[in-house]
Amino acid sequence: MIGTPMLARRIIAIGVLVACGAGASLAQGVTFPWATTSSGSGQAVGNGVAALPDGTSIVTGYFQGAGIDLGDGVSRTSGAGGTRQWAFTQRLGTGGAPVWTRVPEGSSIIAARGQGVVGLPDGSSIVVGYFGGVDVDLGDGVPRTSSQGGTGDSLFVAKRAPDGAGQWVRTSDAPVNIVPSRVLGEGVSALADGTATVTGSFQGIAVDLGDGVSRTSAGGGLSYSSFTLRMAADGSVRWVVASSAPGPGYAETSGNDVSTLPDGSAIVTGSLDGVGVDLGDGRPRDSAAGGPASSWFPP
Repeated sequence: MIGTPMLARRIIAIGVLVACGAGASLAQGVTFPWATTSSGSGQAVGNGVAALPDGTSIVTGYFQGAGIDLGDGVSRTSGAGGTRQWAFTQRLGTGGAPVWTRVPEGSSIIAARGQGVVGLPDGSSIVVGYFGGVDVDLGDGVPRTSSQGGTGDSLFVAKRAPDGAGQWVRTSDAPVNIVPSRVLGEGVSALADGTATVTGSFQGIAVDLGDGVSRTSAGGGLSYSSFTLRMAADGSVRWVVASSAPGPGYAETSGNDVSTLPDGSAIVTGSLDGVGVDLGDGRPRDSAAGGPASSWFPP
């Protein structure tokens, strides 16, 4: 399941205005009009941010602890008396003040994280992350159970309206419990029409990333494989590309972030560690000891 960082952290969202005069150093010419932070006993971590056309922004991440104020004056305690990580999504106004904050609902949330977010021209947003638990409401009023009966971690992709209301949620599944299952959503990018590209990594046997296809990650399900998937504006999955590696030996890849180009193609970056790893283009690659890797996917 999702690990627990040892150090207390605080989310910080900063609005930046650059005004460099002739001959001025960068440090002298940069001012910060506002800063929004969390408070309370515990930690809050911002993992993704997206600016909207009107100057507002969407932030996502997770918090853990008791009495956490994410900047909106509301005291929140994460699951199991503050011992679990809970995802949050928050909209900030042009001055940095929170407009709304949304967190998962449910009494049996093991953990949840928001990892990446993208804003759309109409003010809506798409958040990607992962969750574990039973009867978890990720924003659309539907209780969901993560993979392997709630003991594994599942990918979630959630679209929210400009006012924060949930529009749709899509998740992965892995019912087989032979080895631990984790599907980690890490990055998301979108076009103006609402189609989105998501990347991350998965581990396990019989993992369904949303397209109804059963996949096993590298090393017979013991190592992580990267994935990239394309979603239509309604959240349906159009295609999935996953890395692969021959044999039962160790090989791990991870998709960490993605950018979508105007023609609908996408570029993904992440990491590669292993021998004979196919990132999706049919070419086996070896890494010396792990390192960066990037892939291009057509529209």
